[in-house]
Amino acid sequence: MKQRKGLKYRLKTRRNKNLRKAFKNFVGACRWIWNHVLHIQLERLNKKEKILTYSETASLLVQWKKQEDTEWLKEIHSQ
Repeated sequence: MKQRKGLKYRLKTRRNKNLRKAFKNFVGACRWIWNHVLHIQLERLNKKEKILTYSETASLLVQWKKQEDTEWLKEIHSQ
């Protein structure tokens, strides 16, 4: 029987509000990107298309950073 576990981590940033905000922005962007790519991949699978490779999804991120509605991704550290 397989077990799935969920882990939570908390970084102690109580004293530095700027650092806390940067972490929240980074995590929020990662979550948005993950969910958006997941949606794209699931649509491709439903259409019986081949899923995108890592380099193809990475190029999507570059395109999203250039679009006006998702240009907020430029503010997030890319590494």
